[in-house]
Amino acid sequence: MKRIASFVFLLFIITSLYAVEPLKFENNSKSEDISSIWPISGKSKHVSMLFGPYTDPDTQEIKIHKGIDLSTWRIGDPVYVTANGCVVTVDYNETYGNYIIVQHKENISTLYARLSEVKVKQGDIIKQGDIIGLIGNTGEGNGICLHYEIHIGLDVVDPLPYLDATQ
Repeated sequence: MKRIASFVFLLFIITSLYAVEPLKFENNSKSEDISSIWPISGKSKHVSMLFGPYTDPDTQEIKIHKGIDLSTWRIGDPVYVTANGCVVTVDYNETYGNYIIVQHKENISTLYARLSEVKVKQGDIIKQGDIIGLIGNTGEGNGICLHYEIHIGLDVVDPLPYLDATQ
Protein backbone atom coordinates (compact mmCIF):
# COMPACT_ATOMS: atom_id res chain seq x y z
CA MET A 1 0.00 0.00 0.00
CA LYS A 2 2.86 2.37 0.87
CA ARG A 3 4.37 1.71 -2.55
CA ILE A 4 1.10 2.63 -4.32
CA ALA A 5 0.81 5.85 -2.30
CA SER A 6 4.41 6.74 -3.19
CA PHE A 7 3.74 6.06 -6.86
CA VAL A 8 0.56 8.20 -6.84
CA PHE A 9 2.44 11.05 -5.12
CA LEU A 10 5.29 10.80 -7.65
CA LEU A 11 2.81 10.79 -10.53
CA PHE A 12 1.20 13.93 -9.08
CA ILE A 13 4.60 15.66 -8.84
CA ILE A 14 5.55 14.71 -12.40
CA THR A 15 2.25 15.87 -13.91
CA SER A 16 2.49 19.12 -11.90
CA LEU A 17 5.91 19.82 -13.39
CA TYR A 18 4.59 19.56 -16.91
CA ALA A 19 1.35 21.45 -16.26
CA VAL A 20 2.86 24.88 -16.94
CA GLU A 21 2.28 25.92 -20.52
CA PRO A 22 5.03 27.74 -22.43
CA LEU A 23 4.69 31.43 -21.68
CA LYS A 24 3.07 33.74 -24.22
CA PHE A 25 4.84 37.09 -24.07
CA GLU A 26 3.26 40.51 -24.37
CA ASN A 27 3.58 42.20 -27.76
CA ASN A 28 5.95 44.82 -26.33
CA SER A 29 8.55 42.23 -25.24
CA LYS A 30 11.68 42.26 -27.37
CA SER A 31 13.54 39.08 -28.24
CA GLU A 32 16.36 40.17 -25.88
CA ASP A 33 13.84 40.15 -23.01
CA ILE A 34 12.92 36.50 -23.59
CA SER A 35 15.12 33.59 -22.44
CA SER A 36 15.80 32.24 -25.91
CA ILE A 37 19.56 31.95 -26.50
CA TRP A 38 21.66 29.08 -25.20
CA PRO A 39 23.61 29.95 -22.06
CA ILE A 40 26.68 28.12 -23.46
CA SER A 41 28.18 27.98 -26.94
CA GLY A 42 30.54 25.98 -29.08
CA LYS A 43 30.43 22.91 -31.28
CA SER A 44 30.79 20.55 -28.31
CA LYS A 45 27.81 21.98 -26.36
CA HIS A 46 25.23 19.38 -25.39
CA VAL A 47 22.52 18.59 -22.87
CA SER A 48 23.96 16.20 -20.31
CA MET A 49 20.79 15.85 -18.18
CA LEU A 50 17.19 16.65 -19.04
CA PHE A 51 14.46 18.26 -16.94
CA GLY A 52 12.16 15.95 -14.95
CA PRO A 53 12.28 12.72 -12.97
CA TYR A 54 15.42 10.61 -12.67
CA THR A 55 16.79 7.85 -10.46
CA ASP A 56 19.56 9.00 -8.14
CA PRO A 57 22.50 6.67 -8.84
CA ASP A 58 23.67 6.77 -5.20
CA THR A 59 20.36 6.27 -3.34
CA GLN A 60 18.18 4.72 -6.09
CA GLU A 61 15.47 7.24 -5.12
CA ILE A 62 13.37 8.90 -7.78
CA LYS A 63 14.04 12.65 -7.74
CA ILE A 64 13.01 15.61 -9.85
CA HIS A 65 15.66 17.52 -11.82
CA LYS A 66 14.39 21.12 -11.85
CA GLY A 67 16.51 22.28 -14.77
CA ILE A 68 18.78 21.01 -17.49
CA ASP A 69 22.50 20.39 -17.34
CA LEU A 70 24.51 21.73 -20.27
CA SER A 71 28.14 20.97 -20.97
CA THR A 72 31.01 21.72 -23.30
CA TRP A 73 33.24 19.16 -21.51
CA ARG A 74 35.54 22.02 -20.33
CA ILE A 75 35.78 23.96 -17.06
CA GLY A 76 36.08 27.69 -17.69
CA ASP A 77 34.01 28.06 -20.87
CA PRO A 78 31.77 31.16 -20.75
CA VAL A 79 28.17 31.18 -19.52
CA TYR A 80 25.89 33.77 -21.16
CA VAL A 81 22.75 35.34 -19.72
CA THR A 82 19.81 34.22 -21.86
CA ALA A 83 17.79 37.47 -21.65
CA ASN A 84 18.09 41.07 -20.45
CA GLY A 85 17.71 41.38 -16.70
CA CYS A 86 19.07 42.24 -13.29
CA VAL A 87 21.30 40.03 -11.14
CA VAL A 88 19.36 39.49 -7.91
CA THR A 89 21.48 36.76 -6.30
CA VAL A 90 25.12 35.69 -6.42
CA ASP A 91 25.82 33.00 -3.85
CA TYR A 92 27.16 29.53 -3.03
CA ASN A 93 25.52 26.49 -1.45
CA GLU A 94 26.27 22.76 -1.30
CA THR A 95 23.61 21.86 -3.88
CA TYR A 96 24.16 24.51 -6.58
CA GLY A 97 27.77 25.42 -5.84
CA ASN A 98 28.44 28.92 -7.19
CA TYR A 99 25.19 30.22 -8.64
CA ILE A 100 23.51 33.32 -10.07
CA ILE A 101 19.82 34.24 -10.25
CA VAL A 102 18.73 36.82 -12.84
CA GLN A 103 15.31 38.52 -12.79
CA HIS A 104 13.78 39.21 -16.22
CA LYS A 105 10.51 40.73 -17.48
CA GLU A 106 7.18 38.88 -17.28
CA ASN A 107 7.97 37.55 -13.76
CA ILE A 108 10.63 35.22 -15.20
CA SER A 109 13.90 34.40 -13.49
CA THR A 110 16.78 32.18 -14.57
CA LEU A 111 19.26 30.30 -12.42
CA TYR A 112 22.82 29.42 -13.50
CA ALA A 113 24.59 26.97 -11.16
CA ARG A 114 27.75 24.88 -10.67
CA LEU A 115 29.88 27.79 -11.92
CA SER A 116 33.66 27.71 -11.52
CA GLU A 117 33.70 31.50 -11.46
CA VAL A 118 31.15 34.31 -11.26
CA LYS A 119 31.68 37.42 -13.43
CA VAL A 120 28.80 39.62 -12.14
CA LYS A 121 27.61 40.99 -8.82
CA GLN A 122 24.21 41.49 -7.25
CA GLY A 123 22.46 44.53 -8.72
CA ASP A 124 24.21 44.41 -12.12
CA ILE A 125 21.96 45.20 -15.10
CA ILE A 126 22.90 42.76 -17.85
CA LYS A 127 22.02 42.29 -21.51
CA GLN A 128 21.25 39.08 -23.39
CA GLY A 129 24.55 37.44 -24.35
CA ASP A 130 26.69 39.03 -21.61
CA ILE A 131 29.15 36.65 -19.95
CA ILE A 132 28.03 36.13 -16.35
CA GLY A 133 30.22 33.23 -15.27
CA LEU A 134 32.26 30.20 -16.27
CA ILE A 135 31.22 26.53 -16.51
CA GLY A 136 32.41 24.47 -13.56
CA ASN A 137 31.76 21.52 -11.29
CA THR A 138 30.94 23.11 -7.93
CA GLY A 139 28.03 21.83 -5.87
CA GLU A 140 26.28 18.46 -6.16
CA GLY A 141 26.50 16.38 -9.28
CA ASN A 142 29.01 14.61 -11.41
CA GLY A 143 30.99 16.10 -14.22
CA ILE A 144 31.53 19.54 -15.65
CA CYS A 145 28.33 21.35 -16.52
CA LEU A 146 26.09 24.37 -16.18
CA HIS A 147 22.85 23.67 -14.33
CA TYR A 148 20.21 25.99 -15.89
CA GLU A 149 16.67 26.64 -14.64
CA ILE A 150 13.80 28.89 -15.75
CA HIS A 151 11.20 29.99 -13.20
CA ILE A 152 7.92 31.67 -14.16
CA GLY A 153 6.55 33.09 -10.94
CA LEU A 154 6.75 30.21 -8.48
CA ASP A 155 6.71 27.52 -11.19
CA VAL A 156 9.83 25.87 -12.50
CA VAL A 157 9.57 24.97 -16.21
CA ASP A 158 11.53 22.88 -18.66
CA PRO A 159 14.07 25.28 -20.21
CA LEU A 160 14.58 23.25 -23.39
CA PRO A 161 11.49 24.53 -25.28
CA TYR A 162 12.70 28.11 -24.69
CA LEU A 163 16.13 27.60 -26.26
CA ASP A 164 16.61 28.40 -29.93
CA ALA A 165 17.10 25.05 -31.69
CA THR A 166 19.01 26.74 -34.55
CA GLN A 167 21.89 27.84 -32.31
